[in-house]
Amino acid sequence: MSLKDCGVMSQWEGEWPWLRHSVSSVRKYVWAAAAYLGPALNVSGHVATAKLYAEQADRFVAVPVSAVGETVRTKQWVIPSLGIGAASAFITAKSASWGTYRAMRNGGVTAVALTVLLFPREIISWADASLPFRVQHPKADIEDD
Repeated sequence: MSLKDCGVMSQWEGEWPWLRHSVSSVRKYVWAAAAYLGPALNVSGHVATAKLYAEQADRFVAVPVSAVGETVRTKQWVIPSLGIGAASAFITAKSASWGTYRAMRNGGVTAVALTVLLFPREIISWADASLPFRVQHPKADIEDD
């Protein structure tokens, strides 16, 4: 059985004939060894087992990853919140040499500033819902009389 019979179709377009010959001869020896030792080593059984384990590993990883992806899609505040926390922790750690009070202050100011910059509509909606009076949204449609 040749390589072409098994579906291996590769055409060499190189400039070095000795490299082409070396690669071809190595392929032939590897193919012959695999064809000879394949039935003795039960390669097809090992490949089937490997496919089964690969499918199990894929499911093991795909289920949590899809859950995380669904969470990120439905709750779009998660990623910016992680960024705010990371930036605040970084500023706190970099300010630690100035003392605990200043480090915590700088980290807190960073967190508040980033929250206000990243979530202005959410803050306005929350404040409007919490206050005893309501403010009409500035872009609300005006009702026709």
